[in-house]
Amino acid sequence: MKGQGKKGKKNYPLLISLYGILSALAICLSYLENLVPQFPFFPPGAKLGMSNVVILLAILFLGVKGSLFIFIAKSVFALLTRGTFAFLIGFAGGAGAFVISAIILNIGVLYKKGHISLAGVSMLSAAAFNILQLAAAVYVTCTDFFAAYLPFMLFASVVSGLITGIVLNLSAPAIEKYASLNRLFI
Repeated sequence: MKGQGKKGKKNYPLLISLYGILSALAICLSYLENLVPQFPFFPPGAKLGMSNVVILLAILFLGVKGSLFIFIAKSVFALLTRGTFAFLIGFAGGAGAFVISAIILNIGVLYKKGHISLAGVSMLSAAAFNILQLAAAVYVTCTDFFAAYLPFMLFASVVSGLITGIVLNLSAPAIEKYASLNRLFI
């Protein structure tokens, strides 16, 4: 059971520590990503979304509740540092990506039966993020200008989702091995 100790009781100090550390990591990655120059061939504003690796790993190992806390902490950081508009646009996309990821990783049978990899989940999550982010931008600005940007952002979704998915595929087994050796969440 996720977050339980040796006798089946939840280890709340461990969980609180993990939520705090992973929230800080997601926030730091999000902040650092804003300092990186734009990737060639990416549409303006498109990013890799490396902080989403932390959220997807949290969904896998801590469950939906724990990862939701990390997503909300990251969103509040965006509100405080980037303003209301960036928060609304990012939150809309992030919420959609979170829901898609949580459904595929925890409820759906595609991932559990091996029909979709973590890279596939990451690409679908990135596509959901970009679609809902652009929909929110269209709604907030009351203009259709951002809708024309969708094909370019979907291309960026595939590339960024694949890269973050590779990072997920490389890191998830190591985390699972460490967690099982130390009886952390499994």
